[in-house]
Amino acid sequence: VLLEARRVLRSRKDVLFVAFAEAQLGRLMMERGDHQAAIEALTRIVDEAIESGQSFIAVDTSVHLADAHIRNDDPETAIQVIAAAQELAGEDAALYEVPLERLRAAALVTLGRLDEAADCVDHALRSALKQGLVLEEALLLLIRSEIPEVGLESDSEEARRLLRDLGAALPYVYRFPSPML
Repeated sequence: VLLEARRVLRSRKDVLFVAFAEAQLGRLMMERGDHQAAIEALTRIVDEAIESGQSFIAVDTSVHLADAHIRNDDPETAIQVIAAAQELAGEDAALYEVPLERLRAAALVTLGRLDEAADCVDHALRSALKQGLVLEEALLLLIRSEIPEVGLESDSEEARRLLRDLGAALPYVYRFPSPML
């Protein structure tokens, strides 16, 4: 369906939605475990979006690109992608604050920088609660539960409850795509 959508949108020269369809194809590569192909595709989309002045698509795609780098065991590059996306976000920064901070926290946990990760989780969790972003809240609680001396047993239990309420099964939680567009 996405391949057909991309073809039709290209024929209509609808740059914005072509980029969106291609980003979704990159996300599918990531979800299928083909992290390197996802990184290559998503990087190309970010670069093209920046060149064409589509910062919204560039930032949105950067969320998935950072996630792909984390899944590809490259948290340092993920942090660089997050920083660039935050700088590029401009007026849209509030839309991306929570997922970018969640990904930064996940990358920092992977790097063993637990104090920094805890700060990111706390900041993002406050924002997720304020915005009513239930999936993000659950994902953040799962990350916080992995941080020694910070995470609580109740974090994992609450995350499970939230995911259950959303109809999501915990074994698949780390395979969820970002809840962004």
